[in-house]
Amino acid sequence: MLSKMFAYLEPAPKQPTQSNRRNSDSSRALEPAPEMQMVGSFNQNASPNRAHGVARSSSVAASPFPQQIREQQESRLRENQRVRKDSQINNKRSTSRTTPAMPVTSNYLSNSTDPSTNAAKASPVIPAATPSQDLTLEKRNYFGIAEADGTGSGESLTDWENVSKSSTTRVTKTGRSSSELRTTRTTPPEETNKRVVESSRRRTPGSSTDDEQGRKSDKQRMAREIETLMKEKAQLLADNEQLKKEHAKSQEKLVFADQQIVEDRHTIDALNMQVSSLKQVHLQLSEHLKIVEGQAQQFQNYCNEVQQNYGRLESEAKMLRDKAREADEMRARLDQVRWAEEQLRRYEQYTRELKDKNQRLETDVKLMKDKTREAEEREGQLQALLDVRTSDLKGAKTFLTMEDKFSGADVLKMVEGLNAEIFQASAYIAGLVEDVPKEQMKRFTWKQCMSQDAFNLVQKRVGPALMDFIEEKGPENRRDPLALQLAFQAFLVWWSAYMVNSFADGPTGHELGILYKAIRETETQAVSARWRAITSEKMTKMSKATFTNFIGYSIAGILKMGGATLPQSGKSYHAIQDSIMVIEKVWKQIRAAVKEGIISCDVELTFSDPGADFDPATMDDSYKEESPSLDLNGVETVLCPVAIGVKRTTMKRGDDGNTKPQDELLLKPKVVLSSVFSHIGDFTVLMDETMIRELQDGK
Repeated sequence: MLSKMFAYLEPAPKQPTQSNRRNSDSSRALEPAPEMQMVGSFNQNASPNRAHGVARSSSVAASPFPQQIREQQESRLRENQRVRKDSQINNKRSTSRTTPAMPVTSNYLSNSTDPSTNAAKASPVIPAATPSQDLTLEKRNYFGIAEADGTGSGESLTDWENVSKSSTTRVTKTGRSSSELRTTRTTPPEETNKRVVESSRRRTPGSSTDDEQGRKSDKQRMAREIETLMKEKAQLLADNEQLKKEHAKSQEKLVFADQQIVEDRHTIDALNMQVSSLKQVHLQLSEHLKIVEGQAQQFQNYCNEVQQNYGRLESEAKMLRDKAREADEMRARLDQVRWAEEQLRRYEQYTRELKDKNQRLETDVKLMKDKTREAEEREGQLQALLDVRTSDLKGAKTFLTMEDKFSGADVLKMVEGLNAEIFQASAYIAGLVEDVPKEQMKRFTWKQCMSQDAFNLVQKRVGPALMDFIEEKGPENRRDPLALQLAFQAFLVWWSAYMVNSFADGPTGHELGILYKAIRETETQAVSARWRAITSEKMTKMSKATFTNFIGYSIAGILKMGGATLPQSGKSYHAIQDSIMVIEKVWKQIRAAVKEGIISCDVELTFSDPGADFDPATMDDSYKEESPSLDLNGVETVLCPVAIGVKRTTMKRGDDGNTKPQDELLLKPKVVLSSVFSHIGDFTVLMDETMIRELQDGK
């Protein structure tokens, strides 16, 4: 490829043609000088030092990839071809451009009458014509000035305006470029002679004055044309100089391209040396790779043997564990059988004693039945009368008494019992995670555990921080289920307080709450409390929904986020439902007490929302004793509520006549602060360190 490229760069020898020999001086001036022509071959006899310097510089700047070197060489070759092509086009333009003959010289301007000069530069010469018998021919030069001839005639027979127009060569510029000129065609001599004869025929005697004026005007016009031609000549010379400069630049570009090719050659040589060295390194690496592959094969065989031995030992250990488990089961069954036999002997003896007592009691029962029948008849009559009197008394007593069925101490006792049930249920449910085998623990996202609506409600009541912590820990909650226990406590606290404080669920309960608030602000305590009691009693009978299924579904979803999956048909799931039913029974008693059994005031259950600022005046920190370093002077946030509080509200009329509520906190709600995460983290880190030590000891 390089040989072809150098052959292309060598200039082809110019063949002289007839058109080139006929070029004017101006066109020959456009040809490049011999010393500016490009030498297309590379000097192979360059000095070694210079060649070494070129190779070093090119090896530094060249790309390390031969493909990129070839692309650079091809781009440079295309650039050289384009430059040489432009140079050839400019040469063709300079040789094909025709410079018009300049018939005007300083001799003409100085009115020189040298015959040799005029004969050399006058254009054109009017051919001889045979004049008529009554006309006299007068010879004039290029400018229309009469010249003396052999006949000595002084009268002109030529129309000098037509002669000058037909004999003058005009050069006009084309609209394409400043360097391209167009030469108009010269009028033939025959047509000029014909016009002179016709003009001489049209002349009349006495027109010498008109001829003189015509000659003056022709002379002025010719002077203007001469000036125009001089300007055009100057423009042509300037274009010629510009073409020479462009040609010189093209030659310089070709020289630079040859230098680049030399540098590329040295770069290719250096790259070839690098390739050869890389091939040697490749051979060495190939031999080393074969050795490593052999060692790897030996190591793989050893690993296979170890794996087989490990599998055999694992199967034997599994068999031993199964046998030990079967032995424990058989031992437990044997103990149960012995205990059952002992109980059976006791029951047989107790049964014999009961049979004797039963015989004695049967006789007594017969006597009592007769007496009971008579008493029931009398009791039925009295009960009917009592029901009538009770209903009348109850209707009158409803709006006449302010007596409470339950005191504040009774409500506090029931609420404390509810908090205890919530704590026990939460601890039990959280402990189910520890019973799940470690192999069955998996990581789930909240989308895999519950629906979007359920997750939004649970996250709002439990707290985003605690939910994110449970989801992030996943199966690791099995080590310390404290986070799960706190989440269950917070959710059950909200559910119990919401069901006690509201008249009903949904928009109906919200509207009834707003209505009761308006009644309490305008009516007396007795009237508003009776309205509350009656409304709560009727709504409780109408609405039986307590959402226990939804609570169970949400708790199961939280457990699944903690890594444990409980089937709905399993014993654990039914145990969770039983715990929820116990809590439901307790808060139903509290709702009946605070909604229907207390008339003198309003009692509500309170709890703190997750994310709220901790206020020691209205809240209790459930883990205060376990974290004495907690600084309450700083800003602490509530992680979640864990116990319900009790608030009593009494409506008292002020000096302005309006009733205003006065709140009294009977029991502060308990909360857990965000700092409890530090305890969970320390416990987890401690467990991790314990497991690491056990693994190191070989346990």
